[in-house]
Amino acid sequence: MDRGAYKAAGLVWESLRRSLPGDAEARHCLERIRALEAEATATHKPHTRVSDPSSVEPSELRAEEVLRGIHTAAASRDGLALITALEAARPALPTAEMGDLVRLHGPSLLQWLSRLDHSEDMREDPREDPRENLELRLARLVDGHDSLILAMLRQIADNKRYATALAILADVQSAPVSPLEEAAVPLALIAAVAPGYGGEADGAALAALLLAAGGRHDDAVGWWRKALSLRPEAASLRGLLAALRAAGDEPALAREVGAWLTDEAAPEKKPAGEQNAIITAVRHLVQQAQRHGDATAIAAIERRLVDQRPGMLVSFVAASCALARSDCRNALRHLDSAAREASPAPGVLLDPQAERALVLMRDHLYGEALEAFGLAGSIGTNALYVSRRRQLEDVAAFCDTAAEPLRYPECLVDVIMAEVAARPITYAPKSRHVAMVSGSLGQGGGERQTQTMVRRLINEPRVAQLTLLIRSVHLKAGDDFFFDTVKALPVTHHVYGRDWTRRSDVATALPELVNRPRLTRAIGLLPHNMREDIIRLCRALWDHRPQAVHIWQDMHAAALACHVAGVPHFFIHRGSLSPDYWAQNGHQTATHFRPMRHCYRRLLERPDFVILNNSRAGCGTDQRWLGWPDASRFQVIYNAVDFAALGTDVSRNFTLRETLGITDPTTPVIGGSFRLQPVKRPLWWAEAARFILEAVPEAHFLIIGDGDMTETVTTFAADHGFDARLHLPGRVSNVGDWYRAMDVKLLTSEREGIPNAIIEAQHFGVPVVATDVGGVAEAIASGESGFVVAAQSPADYAEAVIRILHDPAWRARARQCAPEHVHGTFSLDAVVAKLLGLYGLPGERPAVRRRRCAAVRECG
Repeated sequence: MDRGAYKAAGLVWESLRRSLPGDAEARHCLERIRALEAEATATHKPHTRVSDPSSVEPSELRAEEVLRGIHTAAASRDGLALITALEAARPALPTAEMGDLVRLHGPSLLQWLSRLDHSEDMREDPREDPRENLELRLARLVDGHDSLILAMLRQIADNKRYATALAILADVQSAPVSPLEEAAVPLALIAAVAPGYGGEADGAALAALLLAAGGRHDDAVGWWRKALSLRPEAASLRGLLAALRAAGDEPALAREVGAWLTDEAAPEKKPAGEQNAIITAVRHLVQQAQRHGDATAIAAIERRLVDQRPGMLVSFVAASCALARSDCRNALRHLDSAAREASPAPGVLLDPQAERALVLMRDHLYGEALEAFGLAGSIGTNALYVSRRRQLEDVAAFCDTAAEPLRYPECLVDVIMAEVAARPITYAPKSRHVAMVSGSLGQGGGERQTQTMVRRLINEPRVAQLTLLIRSVHLKAGDDFFFDTVKALPVTHHVYGRDWTRRSDVATALPELVNRPRLTRAIGLLPHNMREDIIRLCRALWDHRPQAVHIWQDMHAAALACHVAGVPHFFIHRGSLSPDYWAQNGHQTATHFRPMRHCYRRLLERPDFVILNNSRAGCGTDQRWLGWPDASRFQVIYNAVDFAALGTDVSRNFTLRETLGITDPTTPVIGGSFRLQPVKRPLWWAEAARFILEAVPEAHFLIIGDGDMTETVTTFAADHGFDARLHLPGRVSNVGDWYRAMDVKLLTSEREGIPNAIIEAQHFGVPVVATDVGGVAEAIASGESGFVVAAQSPADYAEAVIRILHDPAWRARARQCAPEHVHGTFSLDAVVAKLLGLYGLPGERPAVRRRRCAAVRECG
């Protein structure tokens, strides 16, 4: 119009008026054009009317046809026809007018593409190009319109089609496609297509999506924050929270959730998309806290909840925080509060009764969970609820038990036991072949016992073959402490827990069960860890076919696998008091110890199944915990110690002491050998050291071992001024050399079976002070080789140590008595003779007689 091209302008504005009949600007422009035409007619100036086709030049007629085609396609909402019409319009219309049409129709085309279902629509409409072709054609049309092309590319990337977005960027710029992993490439392409992308919400979001797709999650977080600052919206919030999850930054994720909860609007009043993004983030935080046993990040949310008004979403978040701390009781209380609140907004994927069912399922309370799902509203749009409810219903229908309430996985264990009883699996054992099963080869006492017995049995003529089956040498740090030792031995070993997160298919892994559909189904429905233990161990047992399986530690699923496989001799070998003496929360009880107890009770129905313990005290607690009347099914086999392998040199190790800066041979060294974990109470040990220093200021302290509380102990020592006297070499392989550097061995554990460390220390003539728990008293000749302390505080340990340090004559006698005591009680040969009998091999069961040391005199 500004150039006097009224005819061309009239065609464009007529198209705009038809597409947008309520558009005031289009009506105004058309009225202006008609007024100019009327003026030209009045002054006899020849001026062709827009509506008179006979007077339109050929190029103008072509433009009118194109515009009518665009209008028809737009009116019929035919996206493919509209793209085709716009492409045809390019050579027929001036650039500026073409730009107006692209800006007008571009948003509706983006909406059409977002609704396009490739799998259905493409088959129904033979005209359709592949989806990527349509997107590329549209990208070429909107090139130069930054907002449109960025919105389009973001839309593609939002659907996780990152390679397509990158290919379109490259095509528009005629550049080669490069890998997403090269972070600079996507950003450079975006900048070339839309130089101002950093100031557009869609541009920042596109950058974030492509960076995240290339694994640059930390960089993506920054771009998502920029996108949110430019245009707050649910999609960008969802992207930010997803990037923080992928980056593993749980503290920052929790802070974002907390900030969202406490900004101006009430959480329940915010868009459904935002609420759903927060729900997903909170679920992730709970999973991480449970997986790692650390709910520290959750504290950032808990602080924000203090002043929040009650509401369904707030109650859900509070319940989730409780769940992260394994406090299911409080989680259920918060969900009960949520159920009393108003229903969530449409589109919010949250139902308090369904959430209650998930909490109950987590504790394997399937009967109660089914009832909760029965009270839930419509859950059809929530994939999590649907899958969990289906899982519940499958188990309930399969077990078909009259037991109330339904308990999982106990109901499946009962099915497995019934199936095996009805039709035992055929098993052909190899004579004199023994297998040992161990959860790991870490630095624990049970693992030390495992490698000690392996070393001994490979030279036992009555054992023809020995196989070691290990669940993990990789799942946790330190799982492989003894692995190199075992690998160096002439023993077959098999780590069956590699790729532990992979779900095994029962039928594929165990074709021996091809004609046992009910047994196969029961195993397949078990919880992941239990199912994988049974499947993988059954496979290993059928491959190796041992006649006896010696299961170290509480691996009840391993015992059930032996029962399924048909192994004739197998038993559990425990090394502590029964689980009810442990500091366990309700979740641990429900998901681990309750099924364990049920498995053991069912297996005790076998006439030959026994549970060993390394102390009389442990045997007694096992029998009481299981409520089993026959005491003969609970047997004591003391820890076996290979004293020769520990070392025959029991002289004091002054050389090692000097490397620690302890040059005076009379300086007392109080030592410990334990994992620095809460159950060992390392802070009590450090507190006792502080009390000892008050009476014996020249003393030094030495702990061999490591753990989560190492830094806590070193900080305590520094705060109390004795860090220079505390030596922490960490894990060591030559433990004997370190025991020989000690004058007294101190153990402050809250619970124990019979700890190997106090037996080993006594072998080297080191007197022991230890807590009177478990079977500790059975390992110490009290008053002769050390003292058992019924400690109420760290000062009680310090008092016993100080008594020993102040009586050098008693220490000298203890150096003789301690080795005599442990050699007589913990003989490797005596333990092996008992085990051979349990393996079904010829063995002896010699009585072990405790002897009183001839050099005994009370410590005064």
